[in-house]
Amino acid sequence: MGSFRDITERKQAEEALRKSEERFRLFMNNSPTFAWMKDEEGRYVYISQSFQKRLGARPEDRLGKTDFEVHPRAIAEQFSKNDHAALAAGHSMEFTEESLSPDGERCYWLTYKFPFQDASGEVYVAGIGLDITEHKRAEQALRENEQKFRQLAENIDEVFWVADAAAERILYVSPAYERVWRRSCQSLYQDRRSWLEAVHADDRDLMLAAYENQVHNQVPVNQEYRIVRPDESVRWIWNRGFPVRDDTGRVYRIVGIAEDITERKRAEENRSLLAAIVASSDDAIIAKDLETVILSWNAGAERLYGYAAEEAVGKSVRFLFPPERVNQLDDIMEKIKRGQTIEHYETERVRKDGTRISVSVTVSPITDSNGAVVGASTITRDITERKRAEEALRRSEAYLAAGQRLSHTGSWALKSSGEVFWSQETYRIFGFDPAKTTTSVRETLLQRIHPEDRPRIEEVLKTPAVQKEPCAVDYRIALPDGSIKHIHDVIYPVTNEAGDVVERYGVVMDITERRQAEEALQRSRDQLRALAARLESVREEERTRVAREIHDELGQALTAIKIDLSSLVHDLPADKKQESESIKELVDEAIQSVRRISTELRPGILDAVGLVAAVEWAAGEFEARTGSKCQLDLPQEDIAIDQERATALFRIFQETLTNVARHANATEVKVRLAKEDGHLTLEVHDNGKGASEKQLSAGSSLGILGMRERALLLGGELTITGAPGEGTIVRVRIPEALSPPPKDAK
Repeated sequence: MGSFRDITERKQAEEALRKSEERFRLFMNNSPTFAWMKDEEGRYVYISQSFQKRLGARPEDRLGKTDFEVHPRAIAEQFSKNDHAALAAGHSMEFTEESLSPDGERCYWLTYKFPFQDASGEVYVAGIGLDITEHKRAEQALRENEQKFRQLAENIDEVFWVADAAAERILYVSPAYERVWRRSCQSLYQDRRSWLEAVHADDRDLMLAAYENQVHNQVPVNQEYRIVRPDESVRWIWNRGFPVRDDTGRVYRIVGIAEDITERKRAEENRSLLAAIVASSDDAIIAKDLETVILSWNAGAERLYGYAAEEAVGKSVRFLFPPERVNQLDDIMEKIKRGQTIEHYETERVRKDGTRISVSVTVSPITDSNGAVVGASTITRDITERKRAEEALRRSEAYLAAGQRLSHTGSWALKSSGEVFWSQETYRIFGFDPAKTTTSVRETLLQRIHPEDRPRIEEVLKTPAVQKEPCAVDYRIALPDGSIKHIHDVIYPVTNEAGDVVERYGVVMDITERRQAEEALQRSRDQLRALAARLESVREEERTRVAREIHDELGQALTAIKIDLSSLVHDLPADKKQESESIKELVDEAIQSVRRISTELRPGILDAVGLVAAVEWAAGEFEARTGSKCQLDLPQEDIAIDQERATALFRIFQETLTNVARHANATEVKVRLAKEDGHLTLEVHDNGKGASEKQLSAGSSLGILGMRERALLLGGELTITGAPGEGTIVRVRIPEALSPPPKDAK
């Protein structure tokens, strides 16, 4: 017995289900996503083939197991938490979850989890996931790169900037902008062209043209320009900008770096200046390596040594050394390798023509960027002329010292600071040892000066700023052995541009021997004057005695003869009386001659009446003898002076009248005698032919010499002035003395 049931629909349903499952399997196996399902207890009930491949999980290793059985606890807790969240929500939820790949690397999924029920009411949680590990790594790398970029951009000294393709908006500018431009970054974000306002006026047009060329033609720009900061300081900027293109070649960004190159510019200027200095220097400047091979050779070296640069560069510098000095080079290079500098040592070098020159050499090490010595720089200066000058100066100083020793003359200099220089002879004159003597004025000069002269010299030393003209001073110094020296010191001031005395120098002369000779000569002169005065006194006394005897004895005898002759004539016959008259005339003439001779020897009127009357008498005698007129300006009363002064003035007056009569050819003589300011003055002025200066200064006239000596003996002076055609003036002035007691005869 059997039964038949039509299962066509069932078969069709089963076939449809099989096909549907096959399509789902093919879809899931070829989908880039992977899928899974878990029951309400969290046990896997399905995993897609892509899930198996991605995680290396076989169905038998996962199905029927929970995440805690197949994953580390932290990952399992993450999955379980998200599963329960989806179950609790009752709808699909998106999660980013971490897991481990089969090789143990961390991987990331973007998952969508959702709950569902089957026909029997069983609750499941299903999930679809996408592997986003590479995306996550790219994002992480991007974040790290952005972080590094910001760290770099915000810490470098250069200004990094980013603008859009049209340069209409600044997208980013690094903080260095504020340090370089001294303007805020915010101001640039607000106004993209505000940076241009700071560009130097002379550079603005050029920079604007380069900027517009970059934007419109989308080409790189490389430009140097200056900016002016708010504090008006100027900085040099080197700006490099270039377009950034996408995969299609379209420019979507413009980026650039603006670098402050002010210091570099200054360094370049300094290098240019240094190069110009080296090129134009008169000194020979040579660079060489540690093997002494010449690397550079300036024009100064060509002039100094006579070698052109192409003749010297590449050769060892040894060819410039004299044979006996080559070993110096090795010593120098050893010091250079140790980083030492050799400064201004004097030596010799050999020129191309074989001549030797004296030089001053400075050698300095050349170092690289790491501070290692790689060569040496040599600066050589020709000091041949200086050496010759020094030698000439040494000879001159030796000659000067010898001359000073022979002439007993020293030299000195005193600065405003008190510093003193003394020559060797100055030390010798003052009795000091140069090696043991300080340069203090008070400890050297002043302690030697004679106590009586010291205040005067101290006063001179206190007035350096006032005394601006050369001056001379004489003083005495006392040496330790008790001897006294006489010093003649000539002082010369040295002034600065303002006229202030900053230094004084001078010459000291030991005039002791000269002073002693002068004193001896003066003593001799005084003795001679005393002798002359005594002789003059004796002569005047003898004249007085002779005049008196002639007047008394001879005069009386002639008078007696005349009386006796008169008695005899009275008794003579008339024819004889005529002859006796001629005899009487001869006797009268003899009496007159005796009176004249007696008066000339010593005029009695001088002793009897005084100087004024004697001058008046002598003038009358002069008029009678020469015919020249005398105008007298005499005191009304006689001048009360002693016999010595009266005699001296009278004799000078007599000698003056004699000279006028002999030489002047004068027609008029003016005579003035007066008392003035305690002195007696006698002045004789003739209108004769006068005398030249040479005649007045000549010392051959014994009469004039006698007149001068008479005045000097009495402490007075005699001056004679005149000019050819203007006459001559003789003026004598002697101190007034107390008048002697009046004589009865007067």
